Amino acid sequence: MERPTTAGGGELRSIVTQVGDTRTKCNDTLNLLSTVAGYYDNLNDCDVGLGEEHVDSLKSIAKKLMAVRQSSDNRSAAFQYAIEQLEGAQVNSPDDLTRAFRNKFDELQKEGKNAVDERTDGPYRTFMAAINKLAQEAEEGESSSTTGDDDDNLVVKMTHSRKDPISQANIRDPVKNRICAHAYDRDSIHEFIKQQKQLNRLARCPHAGCPNKEPLRMEDIVPFPEFFSIV
Repeated sequence: MERPTTAGGGELRSIVTQVGDTRTKCNDTLNLLSTVAGYYDNLNDCDVGLGEEHVDSLKSIAKKLMAVRQSSDNRSAAFQYAIEQLEGAQVNSPDDLTRAFRNKFDELQKEGKNAVDERTDGPYRTFMAAINKLAQEAEEGESSSTTGDDDDNLVVKMTHSRKDPISQANIRDPVKNRICAHAYDRDSIHEFIKQQKQLNRLARCPHAGCPNKEPLRMEDIVPFPEFFSIV
């Protein structure tokens, strides 16, 4: 019986690299979609909207990209496992090698390994922040209005939501924008500002319809201890 050679390990490593490239392309595509969403957000200032069906399509694309990225990560891990089996002389034939890969890949997929963590995944969070804002605007329109404006503060009529506008998860550590008074989760808004900076994009308040067009700055994000008593 022909035993697979360790030279095959080099071929597998080449495949691992190609799979890694697929993962990178998924992230690049998500970043591109975030940029597109940002362009539509700017167009909203000129009363050019994005239809709800388009928002849903973009969300669907993002979910599929994340599934592809998860699959790519698991394929890479399964290939690495197959390489270790080959180098450790744990497989006796090409069929055994293929079986080792497939079994490991199926195991990882079933366990949900490398699934997207929506609270910490940078590209996904950046995209969802942009697209959730568009979704809210498509459904609600311009729901906030100013009651006063001076050089130091912009006051907005609002009812606070327990949901963070970026992650859509319940706010756990509330902070607010001292300019427009909108509330966010501390970790979520800090990560959002960081991600927008990495994309060379201007970060603005992610609440739908917020008239505050000032750039988001860390120094404008302040603690909001009374949040839970007013929502």
